[in-house]
Amino acid sequence: MNRTQVTLDTNRGYRISCLDGAVAGQKALILCLHGFAGSKKSPTIERLHNVMSALKVGTFTFDWPGHGESDAPFSALTVENCMQDMAEVCEYLRGKYKVPLWCFATSLGGFLAMSYHLRHPETFEQILLRSPALKMGEVMKAAMSKERFERLMQGEELDFGHDRPLRLTRSYFEDLREHDIFDEAPLYPEKILIIHGDQDQTVPISYSQRYSEQNGIPLHILKGAGHEYDNPGDQEWIMREAVEFFSVRKADE
Repeated sequence: MNRTQVTLDTNRGYRISCLDGAVAGQKALILCLHGFAGSKKSPTIERLHNVMSALKVGTFTFDWPGHGESDAPFSALTVENCMQDMAEVCEYLRGKYKVPLWCFATSLGGFLAMSYHLRHPETFEQILLRSPALKMGEVMKAAMSKERFERLMQGEELDFGHDRPLRLTRSYFEDLREHDIFDEAPLYPEKILIIHGDQDQTVPISYSQRYSEQNGIPLHILKGAGHEYDNPGDQEWIMREAVEFFSVRKADE
């Protein structure tokens, strides 16, 4: 189903590139947050849009700074810029659509969703975290060899080799580690669900298990699934979890 390209201006030297998937008669809108090196055109977000729009729920998504079609450099990918981007996106959505706002967030997006929730706990009525990188700094460190990490800490920029250059800096790594969401318990844990594959080699499931136990947040585990959820049936499982969690059904069911 069609989604509309939207661009939001900021006062931080770049614009926010968005996809508006609102649908006629929608009863809610899901803000979808992509992961590191991903984009608003994520296949999972597109699949979620197709499933939810058939149930009269719209979606809205955007590119983090330095990702996708963002005109910001990767150096703009700071936690504070991401928090301001989310605030401006949410303000735009509240002004345009008078419906409940939900959130579906993946990996880095999950870390940022919870960072935002700690500051603005009233924004989202429900939050679904898919393989959230709740210890994003540790996830980044684990993705590097000891030698590469030492080079990073000595001030060298590291290219992660994606289609769009993502040059990791020491300041970005330290920014992630300084914003430790485990330091504060989130309000309204009953509004949150975590889903995670038990074979995730990118974001260890242990972070989700610890966060779940620490804060009383339900955790649903898919056996055999990795970070990409590329086994047969994995994506369908995610969609079923989303439909069940958001409690949406066709009118005739």
